[in-house]
Amino acid sequence: MRIYISLLAVLLIVQSCSPDETLPPERGSIGLTMDGSHYIPISGAPSEFKQTRPVDSMAGGWTTPPVPLINGGFAIGSRNGRIFIFNDRDSLERTIGLGANEPVDQLMVDSSTIYAITIKGNIFAYSLPGQERWKITTNGMLTGNAILAADELVVPCDTSIIAFSIRNGVGRWQCTSTLQSSTLAYNDISHTILAGLTHNESGMTDSIVEFNLSGAIRSRIPLENLRITSNIALCGEKKNIVAVGTLGRMIDQRREAEMIAIDLSMDTAGHLLWKHVVPYLVLNVGANASEIVASGFRTLESESVSGIDAFSIADTSVLWSRRFTEPVALPLTISNGNIYFAMTFESQAIVASKGLFYTLRATTGKTVSERAIAGVEHGFIPGMPMPDDRGRLLLADRDRTIVYILDRSVFQRIF
Repeated sequence: MRIYISLLAVLLIVQSCSPDETLPPERGSIGLTMDGSHYIPISGAPSEFKQTRPVDSMAGGWTTPPVPLINGGFAIGSRNGRIFIFNDRDSLERTIGLGANEPVDQLMVDSSTIYAITIKGNIFAYSLPGQERWKITTNGMLTGNAILAADELVVPCDTSIIAFSIRNGVGRWQCTSTLQSSTLAYNDISHTILAGLTHNESGMTDSIVEFNLSGAIRSRIPLENLRITSNIALCGEKKNIVAVGTLGRMIDQRREAEMIAIDLSMDTAGHLLWKHVVPYLVLNVGANASEIVASGFRTLESESVSGIDAFSIADTSVLWSRRFTEPVALPLTISNGNIYFAMTFESQAIVASKGLFYTLRATTGKTVSERAIAGVEHGFIPGMPMPDDRGRLLLADRDRTIVYILDRSVFQRIF
């Protein structure tokens, strides 16, 4: 399913648009990991790194990031078509087998069910104890992240967006277009679904489409001469502001990368609030109550640039910019005034046997901490390090069947 507009896995990161300090009722390994209304109360720098015991080689390697379960513990998918369930003591408790030829591409959970989507586009629903509830086949190639929206599982498949009932897997509605959906987002205030629709051909116009939960189109916003490159982040008190990364006009034989914000209010739907040019492809977008943060990288010939930029939602200004020598390719987490992300590396020789995890101050971009995790040679499975119920962050090793747990039992005060 790894299309993602021929760039990188597009992973939806939307957070902290209102002061609700509870964890969201739905969580996922890709796409909608936080629904934009939760303000997770974690702060400071990770104080201690732990790791789970390696799983036997039958796992074949992780294919998804860890997904925290509602009542403690976490789930993670593997290359050989299994879901591994860890308990609240970080020990492997059980496995669920989907089939050896069904590598897990996405995992999502709610209060009672684990939903697994395989690379082939098959969808499985299991109870938390591991009993199969239903399974379906989409008969197509997934083109982006699936999301949980109210009582529906919404899946982008080829040039269609399909909604299934989470109770029994029965199809609810389907919208077909000439475009592929590269990213989805759910607005739980207006109860609408946002889809980024993109062309495979250059020079064509992408668009953002808003659906209601019956699949009817409420609005369509053409992005003239722009290509969507990132997830959609929903911001503002009513989540009526869309932030997304794009590729724009040709400058010196390269397309200009931009970060744009659009107002979705009914009376001004499609109004461009602001745009900022950045030197890298915007791959990941996140937001809290007052800032929008973009990250990504770009390599052209011998030139490589990678960075993170923060923008004010209120006055459209650029708050700060950070540049890095290695790609910022993984999604980032924004919570309680801090930004958390892991650095990936182009080759092992750059930082041998280390993975770097950063904490930045969201208001200034200054480094709160830079921590090396020994033994990580080629980085982590792409995915947001989502807090679990104890406020810990979870990262999966790309090469080894180990999950790193960044504990927050001792907070650091930064003056």
